[in-house]
Amino acid sequence: AMVARGGKLVFERYFSGPDEVPGRIYGQRTENVTFNADTLHDMKSVSKSVVSLALGIAIDRGLIRSVNEPIFNFFPELSDLRSPEKERIQLVHALTMSMGLKWVEATPATGDYNNDESRMHISWDQCRYVLGLPVVTPAGQEFFYNTGALALVSTIIRKATGRPLDEFARETLFEPLGITVVEWDRYRGETDAGGGLRLRPRDMLKIGQLV
Repeated sequence: AMVARGGKLVFERYFSGPDEVPGRIYGQRTENVTFNADTLHDMKSVSKSVVSLALGIAIDRGLIRSVNEPIFNFFPELSDLRSPEKERIQLVHALTMSMGLKWVEATPATGDYNNDESRMHISWDQCRYVLGLPVVTPAGQEFFYNTGALALVSTIIRKATGRPLDEFARETLFEPLGITVVEWDRYRGETDAGGGLRLRPRDMLKIGQLV
């Protein structure tokens, strides 16, 4: 637990509890961990908010034109998936999870492949999986929680900057804030923009104060 007020740290306390750690052979397992100021915490879907900051930096640097860019402009290799309905999907719709594509993420992702997030992660091309899903509502009309949208954003940042998202964020966001100890998982070479980011709580606080 940590509280800052007026730019100063006023409360900090750590506890023990369950955390996912690398498995002895592969994957992850859950075990009890005694946390301290240097423990990297699993940010889970808070990672998505950090991704949006990195994307904003890319736009500010002129590497991406705007959030109104049609999504298929970034994926010419997936032009076979285009349709009149999907042509309306813009980058802003991926950021706001309003692409209008069918997506099921309510069931637990771990060990249950009746879940689009799990199916996306085991597919050979995550972006093809996401953009290949059927349209259920016009883009921008309804919110559907969709971790797959962040897979698109991760790839877009790599294509626009020439570096994986985690490397771009390290140089442009983390290092300027004095955040030097970071872990960010990848799937098939792409940074896991939907989760997988680990930061120390004090560094998470820096991002909060920045925002």
